[in-house]
Amino acid sequence: MPNEKVIEFGAGNMSLKEMLPQNSTYTPSDIVKRSKETVLCDLNNSIMFELSRYNTEIFSGVLEYVYDIDKVFEQLQPFISHIVMSYACSDICKYDRLSHGWLSDYTKDELVDIFRKNNYKVLNMEDWRGQTIFNLKKLT
Repeated sequence: MPNEKVIEFGAGNMSLKEMLPQNSTYTPSDIVKRSKETVLCDLNNSIMFELSRYNTEIFSGVLEYVYDIDKVFEQLQPFISHIVMSYACSDICKYDRLSHGWLSDYTKDELVDIFRKNNYKVLNMEDWRGQTIFNLKKLT
């Protein structure tokens, strides 16, 4: 992802930062301020900072804690051209969602419908450790 302007929701310890090419910019975001760089954001509320400065979005194990993923994608769609995300789809992952504190239970097909509705195409997806990793590109 050279020259990407990346925002990562669910950044945690920001391990992604070290994996990006040097010519990329990186902004961590999380519900808890784990570093001075972290931009606070609760995805169950409206995103309250400017998304137009980013073109790539990474969701790292965070969307299970969001009630309405469609609402999040509606906010991203005008600005973000590339999304990489993980999600424990309810038709694949058989973990007890409530015991994990997960608030949503979308199936893989339901997520793909949300992506399409918001003008994103699935470039590829792969199941990994009970989750599905999606690589999305905004259609022009």
